[in-house]
Amino acid sequence: CHWDNTALAPYYFDGEVFMSFEDTKSIASKAEFVHQNNLGGLMLWELSLDAESELIYAAAETLFPTKKD
Repeated sequence: CHWDNTALAPYYFDGEVFMSFEDTKSIASKAEFVHQNNLGGLMLWELSLDAESELIYAAAETLFPTKKD
């Protein structure tokens, strides 16, 4: 797995097949970009494969951090 600093996303490439996807790091990075640039929010297209809600929680925790003791 590789990391694309421009797209803020992980990807695989085996010399023939390219696959880019989102993970908790990429979602948190994009949510941080939204926060730092005072944007109105972010849009998600497809969450059916986020069965454990890890991606949506990564976005929410970045945009709306809670105090930790």
